[in-house]
Amino acid sequence: MIDILKSLEPRIFSQREVIYVELDEVNEILFIEQGEYDIGYEVNKTEKFKLRLGQNTVIGAFNICFNKRQIFIHRTHSECKGYSIRKSNWKAIMDDYPEFFSILKRKVLYEYITKIRKPIMQFKEKDIVHYDKRADFQQVLALRNYDENELSNLISDELDQKGDANSEMKRIEKLEKQVDRFSRHILKEIEMFENTLEAIAIADEKQELKDISLFNQ
Repeated sequence: MIDILKSLEPRIFSQREVIYVELDEVNEILFIEQGEYDIGYEVNKTEKFKLRLGQNTVIGAFNICFNKRQIFIHRTHSECKGYSIRKSNWKAIMDDYPEFFSILKRKVLYEYITKIRKPIMQFKEKDIVHYDKRADFQQVLALRNYDENELSNLISDELDQKGDANSEMKRIEKLEKQVDRFSRHILKEIEMFENTLEAIAIADEKQELKDISLFNQ
């Protein structure tokens, strides 16, 4: 998994910066280390943010793993810092480690459905019903999910790929442990990388002060 570490690029987003809007194509996966961002949608030209996430979360994994456009607005609440990996690099690594990523895709799908899509869509449906009932609105403008079977089809496709149930469960347990170890390894490597950069900056600063001191003597 060193390939992933080599492909990471630092990313910084300023406060209240829009990361994605509805129907944007997603070309990178973002690993947020610091800061908070909001997720929402637009109804009748009004942006409504319903979910706030932050440290140690990921943006875009579902979209890239399953080739889907973004259906929610993502905007920073505070300055956000982290790393990203480009879609092309992620896809290449997926091809090199198909068994590992088959488990990772299932975890990504489950977390996206339960933690992001389902709660936000519930809020959105309530807002659409609210505007539908208002007499001062003749119509409601919002991005709607016309493919009601999209998620069920994705889940079915993932489950259809498994073989014997018992051997599959053992394989999943083993690979899930690998995923958890890999996640901890990624965070540790990033922390070591940042500490090294900080140490270099401090050393450079001390050297500059030493040079200035010698110059003034």
